[in-house]
Amino acid sequence: MSRKLTLGLAATAFAGVMAYGAASEAQECALGPVALPALSGPPEWEDFNGDGFWRPELHDPRWSGAPLDFLTFIPTSGTPPAAADDAGVRVVADGKVVYVSYQIEVDDTGPTTDDFVYLGVSEGSAAGAYAFKIAPDFSGTQINPPAPPPPPAVVAADSPLPREFSPIALSVWHSVTGTAGSWGIANAVAPAWFKGAVFDRPVLKSPRWAVTVRLDLGPTGLNTAGNTKFFFGATIHQSTGDVLVGNARPRLSTETDKVGDSAIPDATSNWVNYQEPGTACTAGITLAADDIGVWTGTAGTTTPGSLTNTICAGPGGTGQCTVSDGTNVFRATAKNVDNTAGIADFAVRARFRIADWGSQAWQFGRWREVTAPPSPTGTDIFNAATSDLTANGWHWLTPVATGAVSAVTLDYKCSKVGADAYCPKLVDETQAHQCMLVELGQPSPGAGSPAPFKVRNNAVYRNMNYENLSTSDVPATISLEGVKNLLGEAKDRDVYFYVEEHNLPPPAQKAFALNSQELAFARRFAENPPFVPTVPGRTPNPDGGQILKKGSAGRAPATPKATAVAPASPKATAVKRAPVKLGGAAPAAVNIAGNPTVELANSIATSRLKLSNGLPVSNVLAMGKEQLLDAVWPTYRVRVYVDSGKTFVANGKTNRVLVPMAPFGYHFSHDGLLYGFTKAFAGAPGVVVQQLSADWFRIHMQSESSAKVRTQVSAVETLAGHGGGGEGCPHCPKCPPVEHGHCDCRLVGAETGGGGYLAAALGLAFAAVLRRRRRGAA
Repeated sequence: MSRKLTLGLAATAFAGVMAYGAASEAQECALGPVALPALSGPPEWEDFNGDGFWRPELHDPRWSGAPLDFLTFIPTSGTPPAAADDAGVRVVADGKVVYVSYQIEVDDTGPTTDDFVYLGVSEGSAAGAYAFKIAPDFSGTQINPPAPPPPPAVVAADSPLPREFSPIALSVWHSVTGTAGSWGIANAVAPAWFKGAVFDRPVLKSPRWAVTVRLDLGPTGLNTAGNTKFFFGATIHQSTGDVLVGNARPRLSTETDKVGDSAIPDATSNWVNYQEPGTACTAGITLAADDIGVWTGTAGTTTPGSLTNTICAGPGGTGQCTVSDGTNVFRATAKNVDNTAGIADFAVRARFRIADWGSQAWQFGRWREVTAPPSPTGTDIFNAATSDLTANGWHWLTPVATGAVSAVTLDYKCSKVGADAYCPKLVDETQAHQCMLVELGQPSPGAGSPAPFKVRNNAVYRNMNYENLSTSDVPATISLEGVKNLLGEAKDRDVYFYVEEHNLPPPAQKAFALNSQELAFARRFAENPPFVPTVPGRTPNPDGGQILKKGSAGRAPATPKATAVAPASPKATAVKRAPVKLGGAAPAAVNIAGNPTVELANSIATSRLKLSNGLPVSNVLAMGKEQLLDAVWPTYRVRVYVDSGKTFVANGKTNRVLVPMAPFGYHFSHDGLLYGFTKAFAGAPGVVVQQLSADWFRIHMQSESSAKVRTQVSAVETLAGHGGGGEGCPHCPKCPPVEHGHCDCRLVGAETGGGGYLAAALGLAFAAVLRRRRRGAA
């Protein structure tokens, strides 16, 4: 008998050990802004430089110069866990001016004065430091867009518009030594070099709310020199408790080594070290969830084949499984590998692990190695002799260079062991869905060897799946294995589930259809975004303006006339800066001239089209993959939290601290007409699920145990015989046999089926690029 075993694959990436394991030793780098011809420079939600041009929107395309890094809950000791995607940050440096975007993905109570983001910044190589505690309070002054030009040009702006920080929502501390006990009393007066805004996103929810901050560390501001230490953190107040995360370990209310009543460690030595803002830097190796999976082609080759989420369990089935012999090829592609000094074979390595579909305690969980003897397994893969890899199923593909960096691909051919019919053999073959965790590593350098490659994120976790409805009814395993190591003690715990939904309207009388072309475009763009170059280095002018370092590409030195917004002509399609004059040859790593992906990115950045739910197409450049998919695809995600047993006090209220576990869920498609969706969340037999509110559920679990829950989503394809043509609940799926389960036909959110113009916008952008290239060739 043949089977297809599906790996659920869509992603949450985390900054790994190098970023979080030893904050005092790690060194990060704030990348420069984008270098698009029509929209260069830093993100400006207000007119900071006085040139009459700004965009009061969260997803200003100029943020796309920096990745969205996720924050994490970090234990007191031991290996740091992967980051949940509840909160992320982008950090862009334009010379000595640093821009930070805090993005809170999920918050069932919305932005309130019980939520906080935290920022710590040292005074460069000097001893002093500042700490900020910011609540997303909306009583501050509204930030309006610039005066609109003549139609059809538009001014890019969010709705609702962002607001400046309110003094009642801000606490500021200053220390001259950056050590414990030196911070004194907080005040509510922000220094002149500190500016910020708060964004509420009740409809788009991608993310739910956000805070942006501008820090002038140059001569016109704090005037720092040398490397700078930063702390980024957040307290997200949910109705069931608080989620506490940071780029270094945030402090609990009961701990004394913190700044005032914040979660910021009071010694800057516990913050993360950043290379001096404004100096040229590289991003370091990155690993994305769309770059891991099962390769359908031959191991060690690039074509023909593709990455898929299907494990073949012998011959038969469909697709590549029709000729499968039970072996599966696991592939990972690491990007941004510095090739300046060359890249030796297997200089970067990958460890593949899988677990039952559901939620794990990140890398502490019940993961099983994909590799099997005689291949090196576990962390031995990272230091094994190259011959031990090549002789036992490993393949190193020729690196693909793009300027000063390369993409390197590794394959592991999992061959059958003993009497197994396929590899890797699953423990529970009723669990068709599996999760994947891929971790990167490097061999230890020998004496006199160069330093290892810089790594920005060393692992990805994938646990979302694409599925075509009519009905999805899948069991999921919730495992507390490893939680005692994560939290430092073994005890029974409550586990909380938040059901997050996007573009899943309840049944209604009017039929509609999903735009399959639009879904395909959104997925293609999310998984393969166009190359957006960054400015390698920018230094401040004495007058506070910005110039480019010699030899770099981007916006030419600004003059008052060049930076002013020219009156829009009736034919203009977007408000934008004057076109960039690119003098001289661009560095290979930037490669602007003649690059069609850059031209596409430029077309998208200046587009004035919007999705049907109001999201500007220009925003997609600065959105994370899941943010874009959530905005367009019908999405059902279950976020899982375990009660840490700790508490956090804010505004005089004590709340439990919830530790995020791995979320799981689905992006759905559907063929033909439908009337809406119904949803159900329940426990498997013997699992008692308590419903706390419309979207929150709870189960009680023994220490280190596992339990099964079921999720069910159905497309309502007919109203016949279901209660009067759409009134009430025309079709509620039958719940599985459970104790205290929940069958859900509730009304959830008024989000529309997404993205009416995305396909058209990307199609127009591609067409415009091709037309320009054909004219140039002619």
